[in-house]
Amino acid sequence: MKNWSDMRVSVITINRNNAEGFRRTAMSVSRQQMREHEIEWIVVDGSDVSAEARLAGSGHGTRKPDILILGQASGIYSAMNYGAAACTGDYLIFLNSGDCFSSEGALSCLVKGLVTGEREWAYGAIRKLDADWNASSAFLAAPFSRKKLLLGLQNVPHCATLMSSHMWHELGGFDESIGLAADHDFFVRAAGRHDPEIVFEFITDLQFGGASSRRSIFGVVRDYGRIRKSNEMYATSRLVDNVVSGYLLGRWGFSRALARRRDLVPAGRAK
Repeated sequence: MKNWSDMRVSVITINRNNAEGFRRTAMSVSRQQMREHEIEWIVVDGSDVSAEARLAGSGHGTRKPDILILGQASGIYSAMNYGAAACTGDYLIFLNSGDCFSSEGALSCLVKGLVTGEREWAYGAIRKLDADWNASSAFLAAPFSRKKLLLGLQNVPHCATLMSSHMWHELGGFDESIGLAADHDFFVRAAGRHDPEIVFEFITDLQFGGASSRRSIFGVVRDYGRIRKSNEMYATSRLVDNVVSGYLLGRWGFSRALARRRDLVPAGRAK
């Protein structure tokens, strides 16, 4: 096995008309405390103005992408699959436009944690940023629970997850037919191989508000049920898992009804 410091990591960035987010991501990748040849930066860009053109006029001293793929993808997970198919690194991580590594040593910390733990995939903590790019909260799924993952009660952030290229290709990448839950489906399949290594450090900062964060709970529960069925993997049994999913959906509906009722209370009368 290679020493962790000899590993090459492919950082894959998906960008579409997000100039400021892309600039921040580019600077973050450039500042990582790893030798230049240890990082391969792959950009899949569907913007009106390509990432290469943006960087050429940025004046920030950011590195140019090692591989630039323009306008071939039909969606975000299609673009991520394109990027991963082009990578030559031992490991890969998806750091999409607007996402940034939490520190200059974040990526090397994640690589070291994965290799030391002798696992094929590992993840760390994320910080959520508000609209002004200030940290508002933090999240780490620990301890890892395969049952909670299957039920949708635990999520693994792809932007803070490093995985071996070998595992990625063996599992076939993201299943684009799953839609916005394709990353969750992939990690369910990865968990079928073995549990991940958890790195107790901040790895990635990201702004919330993407398409996946706006899904209804009904859509989320439905997608998780499809994922369990398609992979024939259940936390307990198919029946019990469906009951739990139904309970989550019912609880969400009840909370929404209460919220609507509170909204109908005239101002000044709320207790």
